[in-house]
This record gives sequence, structure tokens and C-alpha cells, in this order.
Amino acid sequence: MRANDLVVKLEYIKVGSLKQIQKNGALSFFIPGFSKKIKAKATYVEYANDDNYKWYGKTEDELGDIIFLSSNGGITGYISIPEGVLKSIQHLMAIICL
Repeated sequence: MRANDLVVKLEYIKVGSLKQIQKNGALSFFIPGFSKKIKAKATYVEYANDDNYKWYGKTEDELGDIIFLSSNGGITGYISIPEGVLKSIQHLMAIICL
């Protein structure tokens, strides 16, 4: 990643199997360095297999957006919540806590 004044911190996280961590389209997880648990519900899911899917959702309060995309096992994502935490995620590498 090249230098960018807008990037304050870059931290990799790992996402487990979407099939296993969601329950009826709902996800609940923590963002490292942020104390509040994020709860979201799917608004659209396209699932081919564990390595190829699209998951779009809204936070519990409907004010935030969450996107996880996986293609051939490479995951990218975006999390935007009202508290101003914006995360652009590429090839995630640590754990989402349920």
C-alpha cells in the first residue's frame, strides 16, 4: 500500500467461514481497537461456496453498511458505521469475534 494521508492505521484481520459465523443472515463481531460489538443483518447474499460469495448488510440500527466479498478465497470488505469508523479491508488476516 502506498502512503496515503487518509490512512491512519492499517490492520489485518481474519474472517472465518461466512457460512459458520453468520446465523440466519446475522453477523456479530468486533473491530480491533473499537470496543463496541458490531451487529449486522444481511440485505443481500450471493453464495456459491466458502471461497466465492457476496454479503451485503446493514447494522442493527440501520445506520451502517457492511460488505464482504470473496473471490477464490481472497476476501475484501468495507465497514462504515455512524461513529466514524471506516474500514476498507483487503485479504483479511485475524479473527472476527462472535
